[in-house]
Amino acid sequence: MSSSFEPLTLPHYEDRDAPIVFADACLGGGPMMGDNITLTFGTKFLDHSQSPPASCSKTVLRLVLPVFSAAATADFIEHLLADLRSAAAACDSEVN
Repeated sequence: MSSSFEPLTLPHYEDRDAPIVFADACLGGGPMMGDNITLTFGTKFLDHSQSPPASCSKTVLRLVLPVFSAAATADFIEHLLADLRSAAAACDSEVN
């Protein structure tokens, strides 16, 4: 028996009705219920019920991930950012 947990790979169904959430920042996070991590995301908005409008921050998403999924997500984001930086550097070198 393997000591590391391998998640079950299932066929993926693309749900085109899944909500898209825009967040300006990850506001915080921490452990939740054992082997889960919770992340809280927020966005800035203007409260137009006041004149002039007041700037506010609002929680828009709380994401709870199992630890192994959080680690895989962090690796994915790290590689994505590296690719974006490489593309930006290549674009800058073509301009100069």
